[in-house]
Amino acid sequence: MRKVFILLLLITAIFTLVGCGNKEAETLDVFMANQTSTWNSSSYHVIVNAEIDDLEALEEIAYNVASQSYEQDFDLIGTNRYTLSFYFYTTQASFDNEDSDYGMIVFMVNDSLDNPGLSLKTNELIFE
Repeated sequence: MRKVFILLLLITAIFTLVGCGNKEAETLDVFMANQTSTWNSSSYHVIVNAEIDDLEALEEIAYNVASQSYEQDFDLIGTNRYTLSFYFYTTQASFDNEDSDYGMIVFMVNDSLDNPGLSLKTNELIFE
């Protein structure tokens, strides 16, 4: 009985692992075109040179960029209340024309004692 149970468990594990597949992560071409900072805020202008299928994919890119930027500036921000604004563009030309065609997203850092760290303030991302 024990051998049958182990055999069934092994077969289940094999099918589970085969079902996972071997998908490689897709690399996206995201470029930080400009960044400006003041004592309590930073603005990032990001060019996304990738085919985006929907708003959810754009939001995922925005959250990843915000998270990485927050981690990069963690020591600079410290425990201060801070605003991170991200403007997203499809091309260098739209950045040059100041046409944020993917919209913007704003995060607060250390908004209050009850809400430390990175939190969403405004999501005005656009996908057409």
